[in-house]
Amino acid sequence: MDLTQPQEELSSQIGEENGVKDTLLELLLHNKLAVFSAVIILIIALAAIFAPVVAPYSFEEIDPMARLSPPSAQHLLGIGAQRPAASWGLMVTDGQQFLFNQPWLCLAPCVAIMIVVLAFNFLGDGLRDVLDPYMKNQ
Repeated sequence: MDLTQPQEELSSQIGEENGVKDTLLELLLHNKLAVFSAVIILIIALAAIFAPVVAPYSFEEIDPMARLSPPSAQHLLGIGAQRPAASWGLMVTDGQQFLFNQPWLCLAPCVAIMIVVLAFNFLGDGLRDVLDPYMKNQ
């Protein structure tokens, strides 16, 4: 088959072999959006197939409560980020010495940590309720 043949002759030769191929090739030749859509679908399918290999899921790494609580505990013990870094754990540590005179210095970052952790937990529960097909059947 000569590569310099016009597209119509090439598609007619392929179409003579199989009617389905002719219809598909005709659709792709005349509709560039269909080609673009097919490529997008192929990319999404490949990403879904190889997602566990590329980025293995670990609940401990993604859980916001597990990500925020240990740094706060480390700062409370004095092994986390050090001074000029700003963090809630460091604010809790600094506020400890004023706990009886000015308790808001220690309680404000503790409440902020608690609100963020609860917000992420409620957000995750809500998304699970909406998106989990097994929960809808129960």
